[in-house]
Amino acid sequence: MKIKNILIYIRAKQHNQTYNMSLDIKELLIGIDDDIRKKELTIKNSKKGKKNTNIVSIFDISDAYKFKLYLNPKSLERKIYITLDTFNYRIKNQTSITWDFSTAGDQSQLGTVFAKGVVSNIKAIKLYQISLPTQPSSSVLYNSFISILISELKSQSVVGFPNRNYHFLLKPNLNPSNLTRINPYWREYTPIGGGELVFSKPITELSTLTLSIANPMVVIPFPQDNVYLDNSNFSQTSPTTITLTPLISFNNGDRVVISGFNTVDPITDQAQINSINSPNGHIITITSTTTFTIDVDLSTISSPTGSCEIVDVSSRIYFPLEITYIYTGEEQN
Repeated sequence: MKIKNILIYIRAKQHNQTYNMSLDIKELLIGIDDDIRKKELTIKNSKKGKKNTNIVSIFDISDAYKFKLYLNPKSLERKIYITLDTFNYRIKNQTSITWDFSTAGDQSQLGTVFAKGVVSNIKAIKLYQISLPTQPSSSVLYNSFISILISELKSQSVVGFPNRNYHFLLKPNLNPSNLTRINPYWREYTPIGGGELVFSKPITELSTLTLSIANPMVVIPFPQDNVYLDNSNFSQTSPTTITLTPLISFNNGDRVVISGFNTVDPITDQAQINSINSPNGHIITITSTTTFTIDVDLSTISSPTGSCEIVDVSSRIYFPLEITYIYTGEEQN
C-alpha cells in the first residue's frame, strides 16, 4: 500500500488570529532521511498567500528526529555485522574472552572489533551459526546444550541456575569430523527467539564485548591455544623441530601461526624468518609429548634470538553477530 500523505490537523494561533492548519508528516514517517536533524516541524497555512509556520512542538516533541523516533522508530533502524574472532582478542582467560568494540581509530589494532557508523541505542543483537572445536577433554561437554553470555549485557539476560545467566541457547549437531557444528536453538528453552536478543531498553553505549560459554549452566573453559616461546626452542634443522613444555592443547595436524621469530642475522636469514612468520601458518606433526615439527628448513640460519608467539588456529572460534541500532541522524565516514 502506498502512502500518499498523512495529515495532522492543528488549530494554531498567529498574529492574534486563529487558523485551522494541517501538518503533512509523510516525510517523517517513510524511510531514513539523512538530513532529518536539519528539518523543522512546520505546518502549512490553509489560507492562500500565507506562509507556512514553524511550530514549537507536537505532542511535546520539538525535534523532527525525535518526532520520527516516536511515531515510526522502525524506519530509523540500521544494522551492522561484526565477527568476534578468538584469534584477535584483548583479554583472554579460561572462562571468557574480551574484545574492544569501536567505530573509530586504527582498524588494525589488536583485540578491537570495528564497525562503521555512529552505533548507539542498540536495540538487538543476533547470533548466527558458530562452530566449536571438539577436543578429547571437552567433547562430552559439547554433547549438551550450549549457552552464551555477553557479560556487559547481563542485566538483560535469561536467569539460569546455578548463578549462570545467558543470552543465547544453542543445540549442537554432532559431526563425525573434528568439528561440532552448533546452531542457535530457537524453541521454548529461551524467550529470545531466532537467535536474537531484543533489549527491553536500548543499550546506549557498548565499548567492550566479553563472551563466555557454558554447558548450559556450567562454564566451559576455553582451551589454551597460544604459547609464548623463546626462539632458542627452534632447532636449526630440516624440518624444524620446536620444543614446548608442556605441549598444551596442540594436536597432530593442527595449523599454527608463528609471529616474532628472529635470528641474530635477520638480513641474511630474511627468507627463513619470513617463512616461519608466514600468516598462512604451518601444519604440525607431533613427534613427542613435548615436540612437534613444521616443514621449514632452518639448517643454514644463524642462531635464533628473541621470543615468539605460537597460536593454534585450528581451535579458532568465530562469533558472527548482527547488531541492530537506532540511527541518530549522523554518520561516520
